[in-house]
Amino acid sequence: KFDLAVTDYDPLAKVPSVRKASYNVAVLFPFFTDEVDYEEEENSNAFVISLYQGIKMAVEALNAQGIRINLFAYDTKKDPEVTAALLAQKELKGMDLIIGPLYASTIPLVTAFARANRINLFNPLSENADVVSDNPFVFLLQASLETQARRAAEFTLQHIREGSNVGIMYGTSPKDFARAHAYKQYIEHSTGQEVALMLELAPEETASLLSALNAKKVPRPGDEEDNPVHSLAYLTHLYIASDDELTVASALSAVAITKLNPCIIGHEAWL
Repeated sequence: KFDLAVTDYDPLAKVPSVRKASYNVAVLFPFFTDEVDYEEEENSNAFVISLYQGIKMAVEALNAQGIRINLFAYDTKKDPEVTAALLAQKELKGMDLIIGPLYASTIPLVTAFARANRINLFNPLSENADVVSDNPFVFLLQASLETQARRAAEFTLQHIREGSNVGIMYGTSPKDFARAHAYKQYIEHSTGQEVALMLELAPEETASLLSALNAKKVPRPGDEEDNPVHSLAYLTHLYIASDDELTVASALSAVAITKLNPCIIGHEAWL
């Protein structure tokens, strides 16, 4: 109607892709190099080093293929002021790729820097789609919570028949809430019927979960209204939208105690 051209508004349209002899990659992690003793066995920051060692292994593998990567490590210390000082260094503008940061307080600074300087940025751990927002230079390595839920729903839909009943259990965290409600929306939109059970549960309280389920007794399909059964009793599929160990254990225990056998859809972290 207005004769608009997509390319006129595409921020990547005028960004050339240049083949180089080598590429500079910045890793912005909270190493805490001056504060953490990495010789200690019980070190809460060890996962950062493990992640960085994995990146170094990848660099070595690429170098062996003739793809030269120059790796630069920067210590954000999980501090926005420290991170801002790092981004003020001239050399950061010469990077071809940024990996990190890992914590929410420093992410907006680095994503804004990536956009302003047209540098691709990969966040290796976040599952929050808000990190990407409308920034075409920012990517998540992990699937977003919404994508996880949608894929779980698509898997469910591939395996349900007419008369199937889908339920959802989820924990008290915002992540669980987001997964559960995205899954619910996708299932209901695709099937045209409401999910049979939508239950939030505290991770450590299997007993209270059973009480909550007893309070949610409903008529069995085809039976009289005065013949209620457990709300789990006729579920054919159950999505447990959590990767918290206690929450998952609570949900699975409830299913086992009630001697029911729905198809359970979970999260890869369970493995």
